[in-house]
Amino acid sequence: MENLSVKLNHFIVSSMSPVLSALINHTDENNFEKIFSLGAKFAKESKEDLLKLAQLCRDKDPMLTGWVRAMRGLNSTAREKLVKNLLFNHLIYGGHIREQKGQEYSTHIPFLVLISPTYACNLRCRGCYSALYGDRYHFEENEMMNILQQFYDLGVRFFTFTGGEPFVYPSIMRIFEKFNDCYFMIYTNGTLLTESRVARLAKLGNVAITISIEGWEEMTDWRRGEGVFKKIVTAYQRLRQAGILCGASMMATRKNHDQLMNDDYWRFIRELGVEYVWVFQYMPIGRDATFDLVPTPEQRFQRFHKIEQLRLSGTFAFIADFWNHGFLVNGCMSGGANYLHINAKGGVEPCVFQQYAVDNIRDKSVIEVLKSPFFEGFKQEIPFNKNLMQPCPIIDNPGKFREHILKYGATPQHEGSDSYFKFSRELDNLAEEWKKYAIEIWDNEGYGEKYKAEMNQYH
Repeated sequence: MENLSVKLNHFIVSSMSPVLSALINHTDENNFEKIFSLGAKFAKESKEDLLKLAQLCRDKDPMLTGWVRAMRGLNSTAREKLVKNLLFNHLIYGGHIREQKGQEYSTHIPFLVLISPTYACNLRCRGCYSALYGDRYHFEENEMMNILQQFYDLGVRFFTFTGGEPFVYPSIMRIFEKFNDCYFMIYTNGTLLTESRVARLAKLGNVAITISIEGWEEMTDWRRGEGVFKKIVTAYQRLRQAGILCGASMMATRKNHDQLMNDDYWRFIRELGVEYVWVFQYMPIGRDATFDLVPTPEQRFQRFHKIEQLRLSGTFAFIADFWNHGFLVNGCMSGGANYLHINAKGGVEPCVFQQYAVDNIRDKSVIEVLKSPFFEGFKQEIPFNKNLMQPCPIIDNPGKFREHILKYGATPQHEGSDSYFKFSRELDNLAEEWKKYAIEIWDNEGYGEKYKAEMNQYH
């Protein structure tokens, strides 16, 4: 049962809804500052972060002006749901519940969860593991609702879906409707965003759309299929016209590095209406895994500075590189520290790129999985390195990754998931070479002074 302070905070925030709505619908830095300051009054675990955001608003920092621009482009429902569902329901009210439940169960409740409701997809992208399965693996609607409800009861109000293709999943819109006080971010190939579906999403307002795009047309169609790039452009146009928050997901490879370093490319992405970007580095895993596409350490170093320049400039509301911005989240997010992945077979993985599991969500409750030795042991290792420019257990600290998988007897979830063992020598060499660049950024460029690794956070 929720304690009195949690109930009281929820009541106060709910009672201030008219004031909050007025602030949201008159979007500028001053009102954003008031929203963050208001949130900080009720927040606990995120109080300091909200106060810092309020200060950035007062300073008219470019990173916050990017969010102001993004908010102005949203329809009124989407704007209100973003602030109320994500900031207040999840970050503040949900944060109190997550802390309380964590104490009750003597574990840590993750900030968000990533779920693949199905492996079915309408495309056959190069190197994608879901192409192996067709529609063989998916959750029934009642199973999916049950999993989401369990996380909801633990205070999680922020869910991300991937696949397969989430919009192939028949129940997807009903999920958004049922959990209408939550916020969802969907990773999609963008080809199924019809006018009618976009209209429904616009009316709901609690969904942000992240479309996978590999680069210019030739590069995107090379991986995803002929004509996909044009469909993506059309999808962005529909989303922008409907006032839906949309972003981009990009996989950095050795092959598209020059495009990711190109200012013209980023201008084009921004002109599509993209407001936030997630950059993922190609990982040598899967049936067709190859080290030929893994970015070199020098490329990763160059990419860090390009993405960091974009992040600080306010070009986008938000942009981050999962392998180069570990210092923003105390190293690695995975293993239930900040998130985990539930695959379409039911296996619960530390992250979508660490395709190993000990437990299946169909056999155990969410809290039993979170308290399992596999996940508790993983969290206790975070951060894997005091230099937060070496956050990843797979490519920066591969010995620790292999040791953890073997210690707990985790099993590979796909054909080719054991590639990290197959390429162990190459990964060790990659980590050693990257270490030189990581030290350069951490020690000589001052990031180690500004950001400190918080050790033993989950003990």
